[in-house]
Amino acid sequence: MTQIRNILVRTPNWLGDLVMSYAFFEQLQQLCPNAQIDVIVKKGLEDLLVFFPVKNHYVFSKKTHKGPLGLMQFGKHIKQMQQYDLFFCLPDSLSSALMGQFIDAKTKIGYANEGRSLLLKHAYPIPSNRHRVYKYLNLLEQYFQTKITQSSTLFPTNKCSPNPRFRFGSKQIVLNLQSVASSRSLSLQKSVALFQLLNQKDYTFVLTGSNAIWEFANAFVHQTEQANNLINLVGQTNLLELSQVYVQSDLVLTVDSGPAHLANSLGCPTVVLFGAGDDTETKPFVPQNLQLLKRQGLDCSPCLKNDCPLKTVECLEELDLDLIVQAVENVLE
Repeated sequence: MTQIRNILVRTPNWLGDLVMSYAFFEQLQQLCPNAQIDVIVKKGLEDLLVFFPVKNHYVFSKKTHKGPLGLMQFGKHIKQMQQYDLFFCLPDSLSSALMGQFIDAKTKIGYANEGRSLLLKHAYPIPSNRHRVYKYLNLLEQYFQTKITQSSTLFPTNKCSPNPRFRFGSKQIVLNLQSVASSRSLSLQKSVALFQLLNQKDYTFVLTGSNAIWEFANAFVHQTEQANNLINLVGQTNLLELSQVYVQSDLVLTVDSGPAHLANSLGCPTVVLFGAGDDTETKPFVPQNLQLLKRQGLDCSPCLKNDCPLKTVECLEELDLDLIVQAVENVLE
């Protein structure tokens, strides 16, 4: 294999997937210690790269670079900036592989689906029934013909300086109760009932989330009677600030979502309420600080739908509240 000097990686498009790709970058750095590693990252996720062993990044936005023409312009811009020896395409989409074609790296590597074999020099079959962390690592194992025996998604927390703005009291619990998918979100009624049980203890609560859940957040604050020990940070933090909130909190209580993966990889004690999805493939990866609560025995599980076909979201709505409270108390006390 010729000497590898410059590597470009197209990172996953979702927060949770980006976190799960961290082990890939650690291992890539070990396999190619003298190479420069650059990335293409979806707009909105670039703040998280402070934790990753990468040098340069290119921010991609579908709104700015629309359609095939936008992909071509974006790819050719990168080609003018740098000639890359390797291009790893972590997303499975055809468009991400097409972007690599315009970048014109010497060797393009990824998974073979959606007709991508024509665009990738090395297109491997997608492994099944494996955690997504291992799915990304498998690309390295296949291309470098090696076996990776150790992996972790635990971030270097020295990259996240404490911010006293985000420490509000003793026994601070972060609440992340909504996901981009309704099948992985806790209903307002269930969320309020859970808060009322937890609020019988001397805890401080921090509600987090993006601007997309403003309506939920306002209703939640109103129905919890604007409790003075509840701080609403919804829509007020970028990813790096959210990381600062997590590392200064005592526990993150969250539904299955990108923030669940982020908190877990920052080493925060994390209790995850797992709804739709396959936890064998997508649960947060660091076991030492993870408690995963899941409704067992449902005929519809595992479900990979973003919207519950039954319109009931039983996997979350039937989770026992006392069980959740007990899990929180076990961590804090």
